[in-house]
Amino acid sequence: AEARTELSAEDIYYRGLLHWIAENYDGTAASLTLYAARDNADPERAQTARSIAAIANAKLKKMEAAVEQIASYDAGEPVKLAEVARMNSEIAKAYISLGDLEKAVPHARRSYRASKALLAEPASRVRALDELLDSGMLVFESNRDLGRVNEADEALIDMRSAAASFASPIFFYYSADKLITYMLETGRRDEAFKAYDDSLARAVKELSLKAHADD
Repeated sequence: AEARTELSAEDIYYRGLLHWIAENYDGTAASLTLYAARDNADPERAQTARSIAAIANAKLKKMEAAVEQIASYDAGEPVKLAEVARMNSEIAKAYISLGDLEKAVPHARRSYRASKALLAEPASRVRALDELLDSGMLVFESNRDLGRVNEADEALIDMRSAAASFASPIFFYYSADKLITYMLETGRRDEAFKAYDDSLARAVKELSLKAHADD
């Protein structure tokens, strides 16, 4: 595919996807960025191309290019919650791996918000729950490592509430457990016991199915 000349816009798009499947991230970013810039590019495919190019650049730790792709994506249409969640999650992870937690936090938060909104779409619910947990933990861990205790607590509390809203007892337990253990790890024993009691009370009140609350 790389050896061919006179490629159409569609050829460039699929060449980028071939690179993506093969995990050739430089080729992915180059081809899909080129496609998205074409005047005759399909608008929806151009948005997908930008989202994948952002992820590819994040995996290459080319953060300026990754952030530029998100800006281009935000300026286009249509904006898909799944793509917003994935792009921002990968960029947050890349910043964390580079030790730049300050820059990671806003991307982790945006991924979390998009994942939570995506839960309202029944067809996306299972995947969205996984992404919500993943991005929520990015928000928690980044704030924890920055020493922002209140922000770290708030991330876990919001995850617990979201789990109740979407009737996921496993997610509810995981979030509550993380909150309680984090409070113990940071020397807040009394608050941890209160969070334990509060989680039990909320399980009964907020999980609508008795079987879920009992679990």
